[in-house]
Amino acid sequence: MSKELQKIIETGIDGNLNTFFSTASNYYSELEEDLSEFDEIGRFTDFQAIGELIFSPIEKIVVVTANVSGNLTERSGKKAQYEKAKKILKTFRRYDAGIFVFSDPDGNFRFSLVYGIPDSTRLVWSNFRRFTYFVSQDQTNKTFADRIGNCRFANMETIQDAFSVEKVTESFYQKIADWYFWAGQNVQFPQDAEDELNGRNNGIIRMITRLIFVWFMKERELVPPDLFKEETVAALLKNTRPEETTYYKAILQNLFFATLNTPIGDRKFRFSKSYQGKNTDYMEHNVYRYESYFNKQDDMREIFKNIPFLNGGLFDCFDWSAKESGTGDEVRLDGFSDRELGLRVLNYLCFSDEQEVDLNQEYGTRDKHYMAQGILNTLASYNFTIDENDPNDQEVALDPELLGKVFENLLASFNPETATTARKATGSYYTPREIVDYMVKQSLKQYYKTHLNDIPDIENKLEELLSPVEEELSNPFSEKDSKRVVKLTEELRLVDPAVGSGAFPMGALNKLSLMPKWWAISCFTTFSTSARISPSLRHIASIVC
Repeated sequence: MSKELQKIIETGIDGNLNTFFSTASNYYSELEEDLSEFDEIGRFTDFQAIGELIFSPIEKIVVVTANVSGNLTERSGKKAQYEKAKKILKTFRRYDAGIFVFSDPDGNFRFSLVYGIPDSTRLVWSNFRRFTYFVSQDQTNKTFADRIGNCRFANMETIQDAFSVEKVTESFYQKIADWYFWAGQNVQFPQDAEDELNGRNNGIIRMITRLIFVWFMKERELVPPDLFKEETVAALLKNTRPEETTYYKAILQNLFFATLNTPIGDRKFRFSKSYQGKNTDYMEHNVYRYESYFNKQDDMREIFKNIPFLNGGLFDCFDWSAKESGTGDEVRLDGFSDRELGLRVLNYLCFSDEQEVDLNQEYGTRDKHYMAQGILNTLASYNFTIDENDPNDQEVALDPELLGKVFENLLASFNPETATTARKATGSYYTPREIVDYMVKQSLKQYYKTHLNDIPDIENKLEELLSPVEEELSNPFSEKDSKRVVKLTEELRLVDPAVGSGAFPMGALNKLSLMPKWWAISCFTTFSTSARISPSLRHIASIVC
């Protein structure tokens, strides 16, 4: 990373952006163009075009800065900033794209690339895409530093590559895959798991997916970040030596099973022995275990008490009594027990610094050098976002879609020679958001078309209804037909037979929420005369307006 970019990250953009771009690109020229006409009192101030990147007559990028009132966060003001960027590009047609930098008084900033997408049906830019970094002193900013710091700014393609969400995801997945194979050489699960076909691999994948999901919860401030900091854990636990399994048992297993998988009112602490020194909570997974690992019992109570219960299967404990297993034998796959069951997930697999590891056999290579580090160190080195991004507006960070991709790809990694078979056998294919968006659009279009096929030019009218456009178009439907569209939307029912991550129904909800403003006005017109109003439809209309 260049010292100029490091200075921007550490002290903010004021006076530093021109120096960075001038150093990073031979195509950059400084400007001093006042854009205060776009200021909004109490929201945005000091809009200014500070420079431009001219690669060719058809590749021209403007660099614009602005200040925001209040403090920026990962989510705050995203839509408003996007709209401002688009408005500026539509006003100044001499530029094909723009790099927009919005900063707050504390030095946090959003660094975005916005560019137009030509529509063959119109002579103007009909919609825009925005890829954005959120940079804050509270984050590692590793992704921003790596991608923007190594960008050559030689043409539009190199800049788009620096803002590529896919490249960030690929980099992260490779590090997780390296850790997965390294862990496979070192972990050990209870014998029941080890005896299963691919049992160790399954155990590691469960651990990874559970941990990544929890990491997103941490970003939502639902799980204390101190649970994943080595120095804090060292203060909580009596023994954190690298070759021990204390962290996985005392922190992660208690978090997964006795906390996230247990309603708050049902959680119990195993701080006393019952009759004749025996516990009556054998095989009860809502009971906290490993209390002897903690320095203070009160610390254990404190760190878990406010974490919510999740009603889902990801954190089910895969240990069953003889009665529950249906086999007549007790089954231990997770090994959530104070008994010695052979479970080994050593502390250094969670916290170690980067080191060279031999993965040639796993990858089918020869004499290649591989590096791996503790999985928590890997997670901590990337920025995560809690937004499921729209295809046209994506944060350059790891978002919840990643969880499905990691799960699918790791399932394909049992054996490089039979990867396709392994993945196909599970039926675990994750659908990218672009495909989900296409499926949603086509499904909704067919639904409306089936019921509105008597309306002239219905195909084009539905295209306007379901496609994002920047111009404020007039309602192509008559008042009578608009009410029919609203009624059909209110009666809409979606079925997702795959029952996967919920991407399809959530994508449909997002699509409905982005319909044109005239559609929302029609909704409210219908509401005023309708006795039966769908709460969800009212909510969607309120979002649009």
